[in-house]
Amino acid sequence: MPIVKKDYMPKPSFTSYLRSACLALPCLICLALALTGLAHAESRLTIYFHNPEVSTVRNEVLKTVMDRYLVEKGDFSFQPVALAGTFESLLTTQESALFILPSWYFEQLRERDPSLKARLLGMKQRRSSYHKVLVSAEAQLPETHPIVAIAGTEEHGQRLLQSMLGKTNAQGVQLLIVPKDIDALMSLQFGLADAALTRESSLRTYAALNQDTHKVFKELGRSPPIQGLLVAARLDENPQLRAALGALQGMPDSEDGRFGLNMLGLDDWEQQGTQIHQGGHAEQ
Repeated sequence: MPIVKKDYMPKPSFTSYLRSACLALPCLICLALALTGLAHAESRLTIYFHNPEVSTVRNEVLKTVMDRYLVEKGDFSFQPVALAGTFESLLTTQESALFILPSWYFEQLRERDPSLKARLLGMKQRRSSYHKVLVSAEAQLPETHPIVAIAGTEEHGQRLLQSMLGKTNAQGVQLLIVPKDIDALMSLQFGLADAALTRESSLRTYAALNQDTHKVFKELGRSPPIQGLLVAARLDENPQLRAALGALQGMPDSEDGRFGLNMLGLDDWEQQGTQIHQGGHAEQ
């Protein structure tokens, strides 16, 4: 019978096992850290912010300020969102989250998603509402195709103009959408628009910087009271959500919190108990 030779396979030594284990250990550690980080990210509650009326230039600074405050209060993070489409997508996919947005924008979104609920209302000098005014260098708008500059969405602008001018007169107005209120007033000053629709507070700021130009501006209309920023959520309250709302309400009590409120144009939050009418108007 022929002898068949078999390749000799020595048994791995203990040293070989140890070497293999040492090589695999960093990978196992990285995997554990990744899984831990994923679990931590999933447990963190994010507060998303979007305001079509203001510039996004300061978003990074705003995030830094808000995160510096929130990190001391719990497992929360603050995330400004520049694009409306991204923000609206997050509203539908992120159930355990809070959303800071203008009340008029909230009303538009709630028409599509009735599960949205207002939780906190932003305050400034004990007021929760503001007015927008329509100003022009002329006593009235041109009869044909007047151009009105406004910061915000076209839908919101049309609703405001209808409340000031009536539905028929507002239909012929062309809107020039600009990043912020001061840009609307600058568009009026340099002849790019026939009128500007802006907050009273922005008009006062502009008047202080451009006294001669402001003197020729005439008020053509004034909006009903509009509520400002609010905090909304899609889920009923749970412990983490209540803790995050409590953290926001506690912002006036710390220096970092007050700084964050100031960047949002506020000085306090209060629990939402006022009915918000369509268009973001406060009940009187």
